[in-house]
Amino acid sequence: MAERDGNRCSFVGAEGHRCDEVAWIELHHRIPFAQGGDSSVENLELRCKRHNQYQAELDYGAALIEARRRQRDLSDRVREGFDGEGWGHRSDGPSPRARRAG
Repeated sequence: MAERDGNRCSFVGAEGHRCDEVAWIELHHRIPFAQGGDSSVENLELRCKRHNQYQAELDYGAALIEARRRQRDLSDRVREGFDGEGWGHRSDGPSPRARRAG
């Protein structure tokens, strides 16, 4: 798949220009997994993060994708110890940043 897609984003815009991005590459399901698509090489292609998100918004709607993004961000904050008052207010000891600082 990487060889087929040239190790870069495979998104082609309406004007026929293919994206040049080679960083932040993700796997994109041509037929979305949640809509019955499989994870076969034929159904997967490389997409940069921006174009993978763009396609998800087209497939599922911008509101749903934004809600999922906020949910993921909140989950990340909880894992990192953000409790609404600031970073590092965990009851089980110092924050990860404070531990690294020594």
